[in-house]
Amino acid sequence: QLIPTPTDGKIPPSVKEGAGGVDMSHVAQEVRPGVGEGLASRSGGFPPVVRTTLDHAWNGLRIVEVEAEPREVPEQVLPNHVVVLNLGGPAGCVSNLDRRGWETHHSPHHGVSVYPARLHYAGRSLGRTRYLAAEISPEFLAAVAGPSAEPPEPSIGLTDPFAAHVLLALAEQARSAAGARLHRVARG
Repeated sequence: QLIPTPTDGKIPPSVKEGAGGVDMSHVAQEVRPGVGEGLASRSGGFPPVVRTTLDHAWNGLRIVEVEAEPREVPEQVLPNHVVVLNLGGPAGCVSNLDRRGWETHHSPHHGVSVYPARLHYAGRSLGRTRYLAAEISPEFLAAVAGPSAEPPEPSIGLTDPFAAHVLLALAEQARSAAGARLHRVARG
């Protein structure tokens, strides 16, 4: 749901060979009472438009740029870590992380959100969004950060210039060198 799959019928590159990314095929088909009321009716009963403008994967790492109308993301368990950079203006969402209850979050332009693998996630955007997302397999993270590295903590809308710069650089690498190998140059 956080990283959509293309709607053109093509299967996107997987983050890990043999395993797909996060499925977005049923966006806004489920509306949770009190959270998504009226969401489908605002779009004329049709699911909101979600447009992928960049989708590139290396082994263990996938970069996706997305523009989307307000939408509901039904509960799911994320198979991979997801790090999101807000490319649009200030954005808001209502989310339920690990079934701890619904909370409202705000993300500034270039705000960074982290969703660890195996997190139970459900949410709703409160407006149009434009974001860059990195889907990172747990195996890739362990190879880069070391096997004793702690899994990331969930967070939404943090100001982290270093993470923002890394995500923007990965997107540029994906655009300029589609198909090229990504080399690990640093740990941490």
